[in-house]
Amino acid sequence: MRPTHQARIESEEKALEAYRQERYQGSARVRLDCLTFENGFGRLMDDGRNALRLEQILELQGCLRINRDYHVPVLVRATDWGSHIRLLPGEAEPFPELIVPLNMSLRALGHENVIAAARKKLYGENRWWVVDVYVEDPNEQPHRQSLHSQLVRSLREHFPNQRRPPDGLIYERIRFYQGYLGHPPDEQAEALWWAVLRHDPKSKKHIYLRAFLQHPSFPAAFDALLLIPGLWAKMQLGVLHTMVSLRCDEPILSYLETIRTVWMDHIFGGSDTLPVHADAETVLALESQVPKLSEPDREYLRSRMMGSRTLFPLIDDSDTRAALWERLKQIDTPIPTLGTFFQDLRFLGVASKVMKVLLLPLEDLGSKKTKKVSIDCELCAQHRIDGSVSLRETRLQVRRGLHELWRFSF
Repeated sequence: MRPTHQARIESEEKALEAYRQERYQGSARVRLDCLTFENGFGRLMDDGRNALRLEQILELQGCLRINRDYHVPVLVRATDWGSHIRLLPGEAEPFPELIVPLNMSLRALGHENVIAAARKKLYGENRWWVVDVYVEDPNEQPHRQSLHSQLVRSLREHFPNQRRPPDGLIYERIRFYQGYLGHPPDEQAEALWWAVLRHDPKSKKHIYLRAFLQHPSFPAAFDALLLIPGLWAKMQLGVLHTMVSLRCDEPILSYLETIRTVWMDHIFGGSDTLPVHADAETVLALESQVPKLSEPDREYLRSRMMGSRTLFPLIDDSDTRAALWERLKQIDTPIPTLGTFFQDLRFLGVASKVMKVLLLPLEDLGSKKTKKVSIDCELCAQHRIDGSVSLRETRLQVRRGLHELWRFSF
């Protein structure tokens, strides 16, 4: 590492730590019901497995809420601090109590799964947790707003008592900080997420992801699905190298586009606001369902959409839910997800071996290939052009021929 780079990192660290200490007001006990969490990408793609794991851990070891590693960072507006929200010292307790009016809540920035598990284990007067209080000023000076953003990010994107963040969240954060999702590039924040990915010394996921991101078309196809958070519970970074090596770009891109079309156009009717309400539980319930053709599928989804409302639980408006259900009832093919995509990728691998048998040696094609092209492109190059047939008709013939070859290979 270059000395100048390390010096810059240390300078930024010192500035952030000074700002953190300035905004930190101490630790306090607070009612569990006061804590609220953001409906961000990470929460919506969470499939609940980590919360279940933590429930089992708390059952064994109890709630270690005094331990600083389990403290929940919370943000309090400067206008509320000391007036509506205040500290009430208690001599018999290690932490003072944080008084929060019943009509107010605290913006929590992490440990949601821990709190979800604790809410199932703690009752009555014992239903409290320890929070670290940070006061934020909405009128922060422009030159300090960057420090505020860094502080919020460091508190939110911290995973001390959880498993490594899931693959879907890691992918979304890296693309977010690379500047592909409408956010300005942030090299330092991106580097932190690459470091998270390298947490396991035996994992090669960081190698696979870097190679994947060099592909000319796959990253954009996956990015188009980030509008639907629940799909990403089944993201598998460890399979990306296999996907690239198949040389089956066209079938893969077609599958990813089908996922996007079914969800964005057929289910959400082209809406830009509804996709964010597709949480992991909803996606899992809809996966592979064919409500138009299957009566059991339709009744199963009806009970969850109109009865228990566990499908799209964040959508409250009755008209919106009714219109969504009408579109769902018209789906006449198995609803695809990233979960089905990675399952079907195994079958595509088998078919690709059959297709590769048809490929001629490179020297027979009279070309020096500097990089691998897809199976379809290579087979297209082997097609003999008939001068009496138009270019458009030739393309249609090739497309039909490839379609039949893939069907035969399967």
